[in-house]
Amino acid sequence: MQDYDKIVKMIEKDYSTVKTVKYLIYVYFLVSVAVITLILSLIFGNPISYHEGDKSWMGFSDVLLIMLASFIIAWLIGSRQFKKVSSRFEHILTEDCDAETFLVFANCGMNKPKPDYERNLEQALRRSYETYCLLGYQACGKFKAAEEFINTHKGLNRRTVSETKMMAAAERRDRDAYDSAYGEIKEILEATPFKRKKAKWVSKFNFIKAMAYEDYEEGLKCAKSVKAENRYEEMLYTLWEGECNVGLGRLNEAEKCFRYVSENGNTLFAKRKADKYLNEVLNRAPEKEQPKESE
Repeated sequence: MQDYDKIVKMIEKDYSTVKTVKYLIYVYFLVSVAVITLILSLIFGNPISYHEGDKSWMGFSDVLLIMLASFIIAWLIGSRQFKKVSSRFEHILTEDCDAETFLVFANCGMNKPKPDYERNLEQALRRSYETYCLLGYQACGKFKAAEEFINTHKGLNRRTVSETKMMAAAERRDRDAYDSAYGEIKEILEATPFKRKKAKWVSKFNFIKAMAYEDYEEGLKCAKSVKAENRYEEMLYTLWEGECNVGLGRLNEAEKCFRYVSENGNTLFAKRKADKYLNEVLNRAPEKEQPKESE
């Protein structure tokens, strides 16, 4: 884990950066207005007529369109810079699988002094850290802490909230809790216009459902169809695949899954579970291995 003082300095720098981005958006807007006006003037001529009889192309509606286009451009550039800052330590979880360090970063960012205004980029950055904090609890397997966090923090990403509740239900093998959590996100899922993103979410939620319902045959089907977007998801899905194999008595296949997660899971809850299966289940009951159908 990185030195905590260094983490604090990095977080402080991020807050300072997004505060600068907030003012740069105004600069981007003014520059965009000037550039768009210049380009149109080169094409259509003088934007304003100075003498009677001179032709001009700029009217009130043209001004509004230029301002609207400039605002969109400035906001897109600013949003991209904000996203770059707010997500720059995501790789600690998604690629390094270091859930504990990720949670330290998220907590540090969340606990910085709150801005005076509710609607600015500093506040938005803090909100993103709050959601990361919930994701960190999820990745560490601290589901009770996650539930308490959900109850005490508003404005969290709704999909992450529902997903955390579903994963807690899957951990307890509680189908009623899963159905309740899925019901909270169902409307958002159905309203999502992005088909690829929706398909990814549905695949993951179906896998979580199979675990909550203890439907291990369906879980193995999901393991083959779901696509991991990063290393963290790969560890998670491989763990679930191993648990499904245990549930079906296929201990050789389960062992391969658990060993892979154990070797690559770093500080994830998935690694701790994999180690537990390797030490307590597989070593204790080798006689339960079922022959493969193809043998």
